[in-house]
Amino acid sequence: MAQIRQTNPRTGITYVYEATPFWDKERKQSRYLDRKMIGHIDPESGELVANRPTKPAVSVPTASRLFAGATHLLGGLAAQTGLRDDLGKVFDEAGLAIESVAQFLICADPAPMSRFGLWARTHAHPYGAEISSQRLSELFASISQDQIEQFFRARVKRASGRYWFFDTTSISSYSKLLEKVRWGHNKDGVALPQINLALVKDADSGAPLAFKDLPGNITDVSLVKSLIADFQHYGATSMKLCMDRGFYSKTNIDAMMASHLKFLIGARTGLGYVKQAIIDHGHELRSCSTTTRTNNCTARVSTSRGYQKPTAKRNGPTCVCTSTRPAPAKTNKPWPHYSRNFMTS
Repeated sequence: MAQIRQTNPRTGITYVYEATPFWDKERKQSRYLDRKMIGHIDPESGELVANRPTKPAVSVPTASRLFAGATHLLGGLAAQTGLRDDLGKVFDEAGLAIESVAQFLICADPAPMSRFGLWARTHAHPYGAEISSQRLSELFASISQDQIEQFFRARVKRASGRYWFFDTTSISSYSKLLEKVRWGHNKDGVALPQINLALVKDADSGAPLAFKDLPGNITDVSLVKSLIADFQHYGATSMKLCMDRGFYSKTNIDAMMASHLKFLIGARTGLGYVKQAIIDHGHELRSCSTTTRTNNCTARVSTSRGYQKPTAKRNGPTCVCTSTRPAPAKTNKPWPHYSRNFMTS
């Protein structure tokens, strides 16, 4: 560093500067960089008078406001149900980001993902920082199918309820690029192609256990076999499925009985044996003794019907499984239902 003195011709004050000298090859002379004034020369004493030191910036406390009502509630539920732990074990550091995205989708519905940055700046959430659109795209792309299955396996392991609800819904779409968008039975009555979403949740806690996106032209009745295979893969040892009549078919009944599953499924009233059972037990359905006030005054009766397992033609003895358990006089289970009771002959 070199000091340079320069006198102002109007005021006569000589100023002192510090600068870095260098050699200019084009002009072939010394020049200076980063010149900074450090003071002036006192005309009486001839000494350098340094500039007055600048005052340090006064730190002013800043206040910020974040919305935390709904996110605090959702965060507490995630911690209480083990959801946050499962996300951390499967997705590591990305678990908190995924939880924040889930909170945004719940709290800001139906806002698009492009609004996540603004939401993150004004709300308290587990990740605690803003996530750019590019980072969100990278986050979604980094989730593998193996991680999804590990997460489902962890949620199934935590399931505490005795019964699991299984149902599907349809999501309409204008997209022409998504492979699974197909024309099918739209449950909302919208004239658009759709993607089907199958969901299983714990009846006691209401927590979702697993889901599966399906082509829009897949019907409910064809999903039960794949559901059984998926949950056996996730480590479910005992399932008690509750389904509506959209899943009723002989094939599904056979599949659940063959897998030794307990289930409760609605039957179509157009079936012959259902019609006959209604006729036989009509007087009980109309009786006050079978009415319960805990479920909108629903009348319940119970009956039994034999079940014969389909057998393939083969050489040698065959195994036939039938239900021989007599129906109790009164039960709290909805009717009609199947009870699993196998005997071999």
